[in-house]
Amino acid sequence: MGLFRPVILTGAASVAAFMVSYVRAKSESEGFTPGKGMANVGLAPREVRIVILTVGLILTGILGGTTGQNALAVTLGLITILASITVIQRVLHVLRQPIPEEHQ
Repeated sequence: MGLFRPVILTGAASVAAFMVSYVRAKSESEGFTPGKGMANVGLAPREVRIVILTVGLILTGILGGTTGQNALAVTLGLITILASITVIQRVLHVLRQPIPEEHQ
């Protein structure tokens, strides 16, 4: 499998993490959940994802070899899943809100 799995997992984790920020920025620019409100919505906000990535990278370095590679794969997979759930939670949060007055 070579580099295929790590590249795919890294790309998926990156896209999912960027989507969390994009959904927040887009919803706030449209007048939904202004201020810091959207940052509190979802299972894995930025702080949680950073902690997961930090722990995973430390474990990867400590374990090394195939076990370290597996630890990194689990970390990236976990970030992908949690960030995707967070995106869905944020979209649903916006859909439940009334349309801002400037868009009516």
